[in-house]
Amino acid sequence: MCAFAQKVSINGKEGYRQLSWEDFKGKVDKASPFTAVTHWFLSWNEGKPAKDAHGKPVLQPEVEVSFMGDSWVNKKRDLSPELLRHEQGHFDIALVCAAELAKQVKAASFTAKNFEPLMNKLFDAAYDKCARLQEQYDAETGHGCEEHDADQQRWNSFLAQQLSNSPAVALNTL
Repeated sequence: MCAFAQKVSINGKEGYRQLSWEDFKGKVDKASPFTAVTHWFLSWNEGKPAKDAHGKPVLQPEVEVSFMGDSWVNKKRDLSPELLRHEQGHFDIALVCAAELAKQVKAASFTAKNFEPLMNKLFDAAYDKCARLQEQYDAETGHGCEEHDADQQRWNSFLAQQLSNSPAVALNTL
């Protein structure tokens, strides 16, 4: 049997919320053509020991999605609310991928023998999908440029719908 937990943190503080420019604490890459860069981290661990209703031990993996402190913004450039929303999208994509991983973990048939290799396989697939979605997001939204407002709005709607089903986000509300 397997239970599942999902954690979200922003700069080391647990919980989901909308990002602000103050969350971008990293050193600016002055050679970058971008105004801001969002770094996220997706990880898993075995979680805390747990028991089912009959007192039997259960596996309880935990997935964590973190907004990283090395995310940066060049405050000498125009910092629009739309660009911040675009950067929020990068973090939200990681949350969507973690929620999808949670569904796969709940459906998996883990044993003591297959737990780690199966969890690694599920995690690697989720991480790869997340990386592809991040690239697709930037390609379709022009990295948050105004010319791609309609595409950004489409992604915003998609992500909001996906996140409304995420237990980790629902606990903190969007």
